[in-house]
Amino acid sequence: MRWAEVATRATRFAGALAHGQVSAAHLDELARSLRRLEPTQQRALLVDEARLLSLATEHTPPEFARLLRREERRLGRIAGTSGLEQQERAVRLTAHTDRESGMRRYVLSLDPLSAVSFEQRLDAAVEALFHDVPP
Repeated sequence: MRWAEVATRATRFAGALAHGQVSAAHLDELARSLRRLEPTQQRALLVDEARLLSLATEHTPPEFARLLRREERRLGRIAGTSGLEQQERAVRLTAHTDRESGMRRYVLSLDPLSAVSFEQRLDAAVEALFHDVPP
């Protein structure tokens, strides 16, 4: 979800961003949260936009992100979404280049079932690669 779409749906956030009350990072966190929710849950989250904006102005973007995730879990419980379903929707792989070292860094977040499958495949691939390498 792009800033323009979020700003269209969350007009108070757009105004607060224009007046410097919240940062673009706050808008990014709101966009990430909306992407993780179903359309009905998105609407439910934005119904209380004034409260969300108040939280955003009082907290740093990472703190605001944690508060949004808590709200997502609450909305999931109301909608009857299981914890595993919520975790499956939250699976992410992000990458960036470290400015100091120039190294590429990856962050992978997996639900428990996907993690087991991924680890088994990774172990098998490592074993296949290094099976014939002498110690």
